[in-house]
Amino acid sequence: MDAQLNDLIRLKQPPPAPTERWQRLVVRERNSCLNDCVTSQVGSPVCPRNTSVLQAQVTPHTPISPSGRVCVKYKKTPKIKTPVKTPVHSCKKKSPVHSGARKKQTPGKQVQTPGACRFIPNRSTTDLDYSAYLLTKKESKEEVSPTREEYKQSLLSALAKNSAQKSVLSFNTSSNISMGEGSFNYTVNSSLRTSMKHSYKRKAKRRLPITADKILDAPALVNDYYINTLDWGKSHLAVGLGNAVFLWNPTSGDTQMLMEMGERDYVSSVSWAANGRYLAIGGSDASVQLWDVEKQKRLRTMTGHTNRVGVLTWNAHLLVSGGHSGQIHHHDVRQPEHCIHRAVLHQLEVCGLKWTADGRYLASGGNDNLVAVWNASNPTEPIQLLQGHQAAVKALAWCPWQSNLLATGGGTNDKTIKFWNASTGQCLNSIDAKSQVSGIAWNREYHELVTSHGNPDNQLTIWKYPSMCKVGELSGHQDRVLSMAMNPEKTCVASAGADETLRIWNCFEHCQSINQSQNYSEDSITALINTVH
Repeated sequence: MDAQLNDLIRLKQPPPAPTERWQRLVVRERNSCLNDCVTSQVGSPVCPRNTSVLQAQVTPHTPISPSGRVCVKYKKTPKIKTPVKTPVHSCKKKSPVHSGARKKQTPGKQVQTPGACRFIPNRSTTDLDYSAYLLTKKESKEEVSPTREEYKQSLLSALAKNSAQKSVLSFNTSSNISMGEGSFNYTVNSSLRTSMKHSYKRKAKRRLPITADKILDAPALVNDYYINTLDWGKSHLAVGLGNAVFLWNPTSGDTQMLMEMGERDYVSSVSWAANGRYLAIGGSDASVQLWDVEKQKRLRTMTGHTNRVGVLTWNAHLLVSGGHSGQIHHHDVRQPEHCIHRAVLHQLEVCGLKWTADGRYLASGGNDNLVAVWNASNPTEPIQLLQGHQAAVKALAWCPWQSNLLATGGGTNDKTIKFWNASTGQCLNSIDAKSQVSGIAWNREYHELVTSHGNPDNQLTIWKYPSMCKVGELSGHQDRVLSMAMNPEKTCVASAGADETLRIWNCFEHCQSINQSQNYSEDSITALINTVH
């Protein structure tokens, strides 16, 4: 009975619609592909296209998408994990949640150094200072002199310490660091000790005075750029004030008047002999007087110029004077006929004269913007004419460690400091000082030079040679600086300003005294390191 009822119910249902021909073709093609895949899985160890993990059946009633694809549900075979042969130290920390069920990782190709992760910069092997320089440096398009470029390269190599071939970041581990017990602390201690020793030697502080050490009144100081009324001898500082010459003793601080000229005349130049006993004085009356300072006595008066004598310089027993007429006279102070040579070259007043340390060459500068180099064996014919300044050249100075290097400074319309090779006449470098240059002096110990300036800055400037970077400025004068002189010990300079003051600047302290005041022995450094640790 039940069977008959089921037949009646089945007859009442509408028969299924016939499948479309294109659907039958798609189902047939899919079944054939799956059968081939299953056959290949059973017959061969390798299944093409990774289909060995698929198991499916397709019937005519399997749903088919409008694009012709059969919607089949696949079953994946379970994965079989590869056994781990060697444990690997992972640089990533597991979270506490997954700590109970850790997954074994495939062994790496290379054994990693403990404590060093891949692609993470190692700070111990990275030069952070040099990396910051590489990231922040800017390429300058300005023309740089060869001397300055050479200095930059030498400075970079000294500071970088072979870091020029390194990258900005380092991913390597230093080979000298061992993770053994106690070895790491020893490496840190030794490296810290070495760095502290080198940093101490390299960073000895350079102390420059903020103000002048001494300020002396200089009433009646003639405000004239072209004369030289200041010079520092072995025991006294001589300065011409009006028609008188005064001596100041830096040891005792005493001041005395040496001589006085007529009321209508004035002192236009002073110069000490090398022994510090004799002082030559040039005046506006075209005379040159020679004085014995110890005896406070005038020895002789030498004439020959037609106008004031603006500059004087000594070379052993020879005294050279430059006049307003442009002539240069050589006086042998031992002979009655003192004038042994006359050189006529400059068209205007001679305002600068300077001998080399060995006394072989003489440099002269004039108001005609010309610098000449003379040989002592033939002082009437110049061996070099140095042209390039656009104003009077009063400041002259020979380099004490390079005998053929001459530094010159120009006046208001020039405002430059130039360096010359006196042997070839070539201008090696030119620096814009931005103010009138009235004096130049070298310091051998620091390889620096100090210059005095007039309008508009009215200060002294210390430069590092050969980079010509400013080390510092000494300010205090209220008017232009007319003259400058350095003491025989090369530690202090004196400046005479149109504000009628003399200022003493202790700007070149000996390095030995600096080292003694800041000396730390290796034992004290070791004790400091041990205290820190």
